[in-house]
Amino acid sequence: MDKVTRQFRLQQWAEALRDHKESGLTVMEWCRRHNVSKYQFYYRQREVRKHAAQCLSLQTVQTDKPVFVEVAQAQLSQPVRPDTDPTLSRVSACIRTGNADILVSDETSEELLVKILRAVRSC
Repeated sequence: MDKVTRQFRLQQWAEALRDHKESGLTVMEWCRRHNVSKYQFYYRQREVRKHAAQCLSLQTVQTDKPVFVEVAQAQLSQPVRPDTDPTLSRVSACIRTGNADILVSDETSEELLVKILRAVRSC
């Protein structure tokens, strides 16, 4: 069975299962009214659930690729100069890549710095 056909059948089966649930009928009664054997019903239910579980697991797969969340926006029109800005006095290094400046202090953990460098390298 090709992928499109399988997808279409799964969609039809999911609609039938929804119809059964909304009908309030027992499985046996619903199957009798729709000329479906209970074995077909449970097979289809199992296949739809298996497909749904596969879709969910694909959505929640985590990768090693870093994800960035914006914490604060800084507009740097000039090169960073810690000696001219008191708020930057604890900065011990500035890593410039593209249009981003990464400010590092002595308090920056090695673990965080490694993560940042991996992320920059993967971009």
